[in-house]
Order: sequence, then C-alpha cells, then structure tokens
Amino acid sequence: EAREVEAALVEFEERFPQLFFSVYLGVLPPQLSVSELAFLLLNRGVFWAEYHPRLNEHAIALVLDPEAREAGLMVGYALEDMLPPRVLQRILRTVRTPLWHAEYAPAITSVVRQVARVVRRHARRARRRDVLPPSPADDFLGGAGCRTLRHAPPETQGGGARKAPPADFAP
Repeated sequence: EAREVEAALVEFEERFPQLFFSVYLGVLPPQLSVSELAFLLLNRGVFWAEYHPRLNEHAIALVLDPEAREAGLMVGYALEDMLPPRVLQRILRTVRTPLWHAEYAPAITSVVRQVARVVRRHARRARRRDVLPPSPADDFLGGAGCRTLRHAPPETQGGGARKAPPADFAP
C-alpha cells in the first residue's frame, strides 16, 4: 500500500512540478484538529526539495488522523482560486467510507488523483483563455499589444549599424 501512495505522489509531482503534495498520517493530540494541523503545516512548515526549500504557496496538505477517523485538506495561497474550500470538502466527502474502514492508502491515492483532475481541468481552461491571437511574423510586438515609444532612425532600419553619437553628446 505504501508503494501505491508513493507512486501516486510521484506521478502528481511529475505531472505538476510547480506543485507538491504533503501527506501526514498520525494520531493528533485532542486539542489539535486535522484542519488546524494542515493550516500549520502550510503556514509554519518548511518542505524541502532536493537542495532547497519549496514554496508552501504551491503546496497541498492532506492530514489524516486514524484514531479520530478524520481528514483535513488545505492548499497554499497560490492554489486557493483553483481549489476553493467547497472543492476540497467535496473531495474529502468522497473518501469518508475508506477512512472509516481504515483504508488509508486508497483514501490518499483517491484524494491525490481527484486534486490532479481538478488542477488539470483548471490548467486546460487557463491555456485556452490565455492564448494570444496569431500575429504576423513581422509584427511580433504589435501582435502582443506593445507599441514602440519612438521609431528607429532610418540608418538602423534594415539591419544597418547604428552611427556613433556626436563627440559633444553627453548622456
């Protein structure tokens, strides 16, 4: 079961290298809820990649308490528009039965795959919306909505070299 969870997490991070998934499975003290721990992990925790810390703004934290049979799911600030609380609650509702039956690996992999599906769907919509219309090859800046501040002097048009400034020129 651990290999199944590891494979799902690796697949998620390979598909979305800018994001990362953190899973905590453990009994929590009675004064700490799964949502509070997820919040603390994202706001106070430091997650390390191979040689540098990762940005928690791009993290997803799943916390499971096997004794209380509860789960909490929280995302970093950069993901809040993509994965709002209502979507996170919907995902958690789908794994209530496996959690109740102490089937943690299937619950974790299900959450990871559902989050991946939402991120993939959101990315497809963003790509379609953010694509610029095609522009002529000779008008790249104009096609991108940019305008020049001044026209190039005639001697630089056509690939010619620019003349040296006059001797009395002072910038």
